[in-house]
Amino acid sequence: MGLKKDIETNFGIPASYWNIGEEHKDYREMNNRVVLYGYASEFARREGAVPISSSQVLIKDANFNPDATRENLYNYIKANVEQFANALDA
Repeated sequence: MGLKKDIETNFGIPASYWNIGEEHKDYREMNNRVVLYGYASEFARREGAVPISSSQVLIKDANFNPDATRENLYNYIKANVEQFANALDA
């Protein structure tokens, strides 16, 4: 499971496949911190390539969900993070 969207990287090439690599729940501050890793392609990810980019998303306050599944997190990111608007499910 991941997201497909071309996003330019600092290397001048797009990362086309994004997946959640980390999620941290902070119950005191009421937030989920999600780190997505960007790869040149889904194939590169599945073959064990190193990510060429990363993006951090903070989900907080009323949107905090301590029971969020990966699917919930991807849906939130697609709907609420401009960088990932119009991303496709992968």
